[in-house]
Amino acid sequence: ATQTMVLAEMRRRQTAVDLGNMTGEYEASLAREAKVAGLIIERAWYGVLHVNPGVAAGPGVELQDMVGPVVEVKQAVQCLVDKHKIVVTGGPGSSKSSLKGFYDP
Repeated sequence: ATQTMVLAEMRRRQTAVDLGNMTGEYEASLAREAKVAGLIIERAWYGVLHVNPGVAAGPGVELQDMVGPVVEVKQAVQCLVDKHKIVVTGGPGSSKSSLKGFYDP
């Protein structure tokens, strides 16, 4: 295996651990937001977001309809919700792959 593949696998594993550790935070965010009809993340993906040819782009697109490497980040994004807003740290030059629960696929 190349060094890049090994690093990617390590990142995937760390993300799985992070998501496991975020379960309580995720459930608390869902409960808080549901209580006030706030922001509930239904779908969130990260990666190369290109739709397969022949699939109509729009709200019905599912993860399997994507072409590029894409990961599902719904739980991680819900954990970023604070007072009905998604709060993302970092600046315009920051990669979202450094956020807890994200990785470059």
